[in-house]
Amino acid sequence: MAASRSPSNVDIDTICNIPRQGELAHILRQTQLIVWDEAAMGLRHCFEAVERSICHVHGDEGASRIVWVASGDLRQVFSAVRRGSVE
Repeated sequence: MAASRSPSNVDIDTICNIPRQGELAHILRQTQLIVWDEAAMGLRHCFEAVERSICHVHGDEGASRIVWVASGDLRQVFSAVRRGSVE
């Protein structure tokens, strides 16, 4: 199953709308591996929202029972230099 949608306004309290008795919750309970491609381009709060959602479905230690593989090309991420310039 591939997830391609994310909330447009993700913040520190965001959680995915996954009913505990729904089909997606059933799939999450069986999940042993999550592969997140282009993770370097993602927002920290997106990862945390997915983790909170899994814990909501599984219980407090739900996300720790799943192996997470984050992949991506870090060369595509612009480096941030404090008080830097383009020259």
